[in-house]
Amino acid sequence: LSRMRNDILALEAVGGGDCEEYGMHGLKETLNSRDADGFDTMIEGSQMILITDAFEKDTSRVNNIIEQARLRKVCIHAFLSESGCGGDFSNYIRVATETGGRVVR
Repeated sequence: LSRMRNDILALEAVGGGDCEEYGMHGLKETLNSRDADGFDTMIEGSQMILITDAFEKDTSRVNNIIEQARLRKVCIHAFLSESGCGGDFSNYIRVATETGGRVVR
């Protein structure tokens, strides 16, 4: 995990410009994703990794994300970098901890 953390922290982001992003929307879409045959891609016990340097715009989705992840027994890990926009990562931290995931900063 520490090697993964170091590799992720070595990445550089370019472009963008807005600090708030739709991370919760991305988590929701991933939790509800289906393959080409229409089968759920998030099977019970799956793990998701969120990597971001920006806090989220769509805070209203937090409870729904946690509920969906728990129902599917999906663990969400959050890799948070304050080297970009920084801000309040409390909702990402909450999603990770309440779904059994880890938070890496």
